[in-house]
Amino acid sequence: MRERLRILFAHEDAADAGLIVDALMRCGCDAVYGRVHSVGSLDSVLRDAWDAIFCAPMFDGVHVSGLMRRVRTARAYPPVIVAGWNLTPEDGVCALRSGAADCVGLERPERLGNVLMRALGERRSPYLPYEVYLKLLGMGLEHAPEGLYVHDLKGRLLHVNETICSMLGYSRAELCRMRVFDVDTVFRPEDSLRVVERLRREGTLRFETRYRARGGRVIPVESHLSLVSVDGCEYCLGSVRDVADRKAVESALENEERRYRCLFDDSPISLWEEDLSDCKRFFDELGAAGVIDFRAHFAAHPEDVMECARRVKVLDVNRATLALLEADSKEQLLVSLGGVLAPESFAVLAEEFTALAQGQTSYDTELDHVTLKGRRRRVEIHFRVSPDHEQTLARVVVSLIDVTEERWMQRQLRDARDEFERRVIERTAALREANEQLLREIAERRRTEESLRRSEAQLKEAQTIALVGNWEYDPASGMFTFSDEVSHLFGFPSGGLKPDIETIRAMIHPEDKALTQASYHEALERGVSHELEFRMRRRDGEYRSVHARCKPRLDGQGCTVRVFGTVQDISESVRARDQIRRLSQELIRAQEKERHRISLDLHDNVAQTLLSLKIASRTLLDDFELPVEVRDRLNHFCAGLQHAVNLVRDLSYDLRPPLLDQFGLARSLELHCRELQAKTGVCIDFASAGMENMLLDPETEINLYRLTQEALRNAVNHAGASHVAVRIVSSSPDILLRIEDDGEGFDPQARRASALKERHMGLSSMEERARLIGGTLVVRSQPGMGTKIVAEVPFRERQRGRQEAQHSHC
Repeated sequence: MRERLRILFAHEDAADAGLIVDALMRCGCDAVYGRVHSVGSLDSVLRDAWDAIFCAPMFDGVHVSGLMRRVRTARAYPPVIVAGWNLTPEDGVCALRSGAADCVGLERPERLGNVLMRALGERRSPYLPYEVYLKLLGMGLEHAPEGLYVHDLKGRLLHVNETICSMLGYSRAELCRMRVFDVDTVFRPEDSLRVVERLRREGTLRFETRYRARGGRVIPVESHLSLVSVDGCEYCLGSVRDVADRKAVESALENEERRYRCLFDDSPISLWEEDLSDCKRFFDELGAAGVIDFRAHFAAHPEDVMECARRVKVLDVNRATLALLEADSKEQLLVSLGGVLAPESFAVLAEEFTALAQGQTSYDTELDHVTLKGRRRRVEIHFRVSPDHEQTLARVVVSLIDVTEERWMQRQLRDARDEFERRVIERTAALREANEQLLREIAERRRTEESLRRSEAQLKEAQTIALVGNWEYDPASGMFTFSDEVSHLFGFPSGGLKPDIETIRAMIHPEDKALTQASYHEALERGVSHELEFRMRRRDGEYRSVHARCKPRLDGQGCTVRVFGTVQDISESVRARDQIRRLSQELIRAQEKERHRISLDLHDNVAQTLLSLKIASRTLLDDFELPVEVRDRLNHFCAGLQHAVNLVRDLSYDLRPPLLDQFGLARSLELHCRELQAKTGVCIDFASAGMENMLLDPETEINLYRLTQEALRNAVNHAGASHVAVRIVSSSPDILLRIEDDGEGFDPQARRASALKERHMGLSSMEERARLIGGTLVVRSQPGMGTKIVAEVPFRERQRGRQEAQHSHC
């Protein structure tokens, strides 16, 4: 017969002791209980044998540490459990330090039984009757989360639990009339002997199979099978677990991985996936060695920067990276990585490693790369440490954006501005000694232009970072799937952008709908990849310029079943492009304005001064009897003055044709054609219609004149033309200008490309002048077929009437 426990309570409150007794009885504890009311009565009962003592944290004014000393003094060694209300962690620490076995709050009486059994140690087992244990075990197996079954060596099911019945949709009686082969679609009767032999050798088998439930539904399961022997008979004891959810998750993960790889590989931006964990360990080693200022350390020890570079592991790159660096394969690129970074970019690389060593998880900069074919590329580099890898740097995503062409265009604009400045300085330098007033005005002009350069530089400082989102379109359902970045791009929260095609069409700018609709049908019907620029409306009503790419996925019959794509906000780039065009137009206006001013100054001041000197010299010759030698020198001086007057007059006329102010555009062009024909011998046929007595806006006049000048200069000097036809016609509300020659001709596209490289701005300057006055310029030419230039500009009438020329020329 099992011995009953003896438990003593040292609690002044009988209700607390009763609460503990009730909790222990619910746990099946069979015990004899006793309780003392004071410290004095405690000393007398400690001589008896007690299995455990429950005491309050403060009993009869004595702390638990004092009670523990009394227990040890009485040479009684039962476990002491402190039980009270509102115990703090400090109370528990103090009790345990005093020698108590455990500390428990009475707010959770269900813990008292476990605490007592833990304190009693090996004596815990007698408190649960064996019959109760068997009953509980049977209940646990019956409702276990895994399906349990027993079958004999012939596969007949002898017993199944409730879990497997619920899984397969059969009752226990129905399953016990079946064999395991009736539900297992993989296990066959002829496999029985082989499986039993393996069980005898290995003891347990674990495998995945498929069970057929009621109605024919197939369930993927994971099964554990063991061979047990009872009373000399062998049975197979098995457990199965439904892994359908796990299989679905695995399939979803595989799909997401494929989708990620597709987006990674097809991204228009160069993407790198890198492992910098070795670099992180090197940073930690430097920190342990006492390095605090990594920037100063890397500047003093460049070999450590190279060591960091050697420790970088490139895990993967996308196709845009191979195109950017002109590599045929990833293997070729990875082998040649040492030559990609330009030598002068070493300092930028040191800054990157400094940012990483200081704990930054993102960094943006700009540096030079050298492609595998030796070409230099200027790139913006952006790196981001992936979430959950901030401590190890085991996964870092790096993106590169090629800005070579953009930087080249900025340099071209600066060079053009510097060239304009150089030419103005050269022209004014020849007249510096002639007129001090002209020098002061040129200096003022220089200060003005320097201010203009600073203003232009401020406008060009800002750069945009391309934000890219991806999307997927299902033609069957007409629904989109957007990444969060697409929603954010158009001002929506994550998932807030409706995924139907009508919503997207409503967001497209009305002027761009026809273009996008045509591209949409081209991608769906012909399966052709497309990219285009158009405008879309954000949630707040603002229109943004975007660059979209799409790539259809075709089935075996060539039909589009899916369309994948990206969208990028290029509003800042579009605005920058328009700004460059406006600055070019402003430059042309400033150039013409300055030419006009210098022309007037040359004519009114310098020419008049030189003419006065000539007249004064002639007066000396006429009024005084001078020696022959003096008269010869004065005649030579007068001839030099006349030559200077002619030079100043030619320079003034070249800077601002006075014929425009005197005779108008048509007459000025006719005279210019005659003069050029007389100088060159080229036949120039000029005709005008409807231009008589027309008062054109001065800006329209001078730009049409300059445009004709440039076209005639190209035909005579470069095309080798023998005949040129010039026609200018007023065709309300426009003016049509046509220049046609029989010269060598050229390829306009090729000429524009070579002009950018050779810094020739002829065609570009003519097109800019046409745009400046609101018109268009079309150039048609082929090698050996001559050239035809047609400009169409709107008629703009002079506001205050034609101003007559007020200056008389020498």
